[in-house]
Amino acid sequence: MKTVGLVILLAFLVPGMALAQSSLADVRRSHIDANVPAAVNFPKFLERDLLGYLQIHGFPQATSVSFSPLRDGPTQSGVAYPKFYLWVEVFQGKRLLTQGAARVAAIERSYFQVTDFLPGSVVRTSPDQVSSVFPAPLVTSIMSRAKASPLLRHPSRGSTSKP
Repeated sequence: MKTVGLVILLAFLVPGMALAQSSLADVRRSHIDANVPAAVNFPKFLERDLLGYLQIHGFPQATSVSFSPLRDGPTQSGVAYPKFYLWVEVFQGKRLLTQGAARVAAIERSYFQVTDFLPGSVVRTSPDQVSSVFPAPLVTSIMSRAKASPLLRHPSRGSTSKP
């Protein structure tokens, strides 16, 4: 008898849970659609906003940035702005000034707010900061990229660049 009751209970709960999950997915999608810039504007807005942030926060001589995603697509949590996680390289002309991990929020389809930027030097010396800012599945990738940085001193190659 208990099994029959459980089956009946599940028959009512499962569709309701599926509907709740569907509604949550709809809310996530609406936040993403309302905030992530159109594909045609996405890279230029992101470059503009990363460069502006970095020029104000320690790299006034920066003239350009390049970036690659650490995760495909946005991460949407609740009603917060959608977040993107990136590996960023900062240049003055052709000279690499620094590189590091960034978390940015897409806002109103018109700009990105850089919420965090951890230079590779910080990643290497303070791994706890990485795990406090970035999702756990990205920490290993960020640490690996920081260790492979061309800005690290490589005595065998005679490099003296500093992060």
